[in-house]
Amino acid sequence: MPENLFRKEVLKFQKHRLHGDVLVSPPLSHTFITYLFLIWTSALILWLLSSNFAKKEAVLGWLEPNAGIVRVYPEASLGRVEKIMVKEGESIKKGQTLFIINGDKVLENGVNLEEQLKQEYNRQLTIYQMQLNRVLQVYELKNADINQQIQASQKNLEQLDSQVSTLTDLLSLVSNKVDNYESMAKLGYVSKLDKNSVTEQKLSIKNELSSLNREKVNQINKISQLKTSLAILPNEYENQIDDLKRNISDIRQNLTQLDSQRSYTIKAPKDGVISSLQVREGQQTLINQSLLTIVPANSKLEIKLLIPVRAAGFVEADQNIEIRYDAFPYQKFGVYSGTIKSISSSLLLPDEVNKSPVPIQEPVYLVRAELNSRKIEAYGQELSLKIGMTLSADIKLKDRSLLEWLLEPLYTLHGKL
Repeated sequence: MPENLFRKEVLKFQKHRLHGDVLVSPPLSHTFITYLFLIWTSALILWLLSSNFAKKEAVLGWLEPNAGIVRVYPEASLGRVEKIMVKEGESIKKGQTLFIINGDKVLENGVNLEEQLKQEYNRQLTIYQMQLNRVLQVYELKNADINQQIQASQKNLEQLDSQVSTLTDLLSLVSNKVDNYESMAKLGYVSKLDKNSVTEQKLSIKNELSSLNREKVNQINKISQLKTSLAILPNEYENQIDDLKRNISDIRQNLTQLDSQRSYTIKAPKDGVISSLQVREGQQTLINQSLLTIVPANSKLEIKLLIPVRAAGFVEADQNIEIRYDAFPYQKFGVYSGTIKSISSSLLLPDEVNKSPVPIQEPVYLVRAELNSRKIEAYGQELSLKIGMTLSADIKLKDRSLLEWLLEPLYTLHGKL
C-alpha cells in the first residue's frame, strides 16, 4: 500500500530533479526603493545632526530713556492747577517754573478755609505782638528807673563825701581851738564856760560827721543793691519775652506755610524735555498723580525687558534679541533687532517694579538692551519710536541640534538635560 501512495509520474519526475537551491530574483523596482530609503534615512540623520535649533524665550518690555524718566508730582495733597508754564516737547532747565498751584479749600458753608485760617493767625499775631510790646515797655521803664536811682544815689554819695570832707576839716580846727582854750583856761585867761562851749562844738561836729558817714555807707549799699537789681532785671523778663517771641515765630511760620499751600510753584528738578503733560489749567491735583514727565537731557532711548527667573540662566550681555513692537504689528512692519547691554544682579518681585507698563506675574530680572534702530519704516516713511511703547522680544537661550531636540524627552527621563 505505501508504494502506491504517489503516482508513478510524480516519482519519475523526482528522479530527474536539478541539483542546488532555487533562487527567486526580486523585481528591479523593489531594489531601487530599498536603496532610496537607505539614502533618505542617512540624509535625514545627517541633517538632524548638523541642523541647529535655537530655543527662544519671549519676554515683555518697553521703551525708556537710559537716564530714566522724571515724574513731577504736586507738593500738597490737594490743589488746583492755576497756571501751566510749559508745553509738551519744550526744552527746560533745572529750576525753571513748571506750574503754579492753588491749594485753597472751600468749606461746605462756602467759606474759604485758608482765608479764615489766615485771619485767625493774624489776630493771634496781633495779640502776641501787643503783649510783647507791653512787656518790653515795662522792662524799659524799670531799667530806666533803676538807672535813675543809681545816678541819684551816686550824686548823694558825692555830696556826702564833700560834707564829710568839710566837717573833717572843721573838726580839725575846732579840736585845735579846744586844745588852746584848755591851755588858756589853766592860766586863767579863758573862763570855764567858754572852754565848755568850744568842747560842745567839737562834740557836735563829731556827731554830725558820724551821721554823714553812716549816710554814706547807706548810699553805697543802696547803689550796690540797685546795680544788682539792674543786672537781674533782664532775667526776670527773659522767659516771658522768649515765650512771646516763640509764639509770634510759630504763627508767622504757619502763615508762611499757609501761603505756600494756597499758591506755590513747582520747578523742574533737572534739565530735559517735557514728554507728557498730564493736566490742564483748572484741574484738581492729587498727591499721587503725576503732573508731567521729563526726559533728561542727552538721554538715549533704550529697551527695558523683564525676564522671568526660569529663563534667565543663559541670558548674557552682547546677546542679540528680536523685537516686535505692539504699536507696529510684526506681520506688517517686520521684526527689529537689538543687543542686551546689562542684566540686573538681583531679581525683582512683582510689587518692586515701579510704574511698569507691562503686567508682572512672577519674579523677574531687569535687562537693559540697546536699539539697533530708533525708527520704524511704515508705508514708505520713517516713524520715530516713542517713550513708553510696549514690545515683546525673543531671546535665544541655547542652540541644540534637531536630534537633541527630538531626544529631549529621553534625556529628561535619564536626568541628562
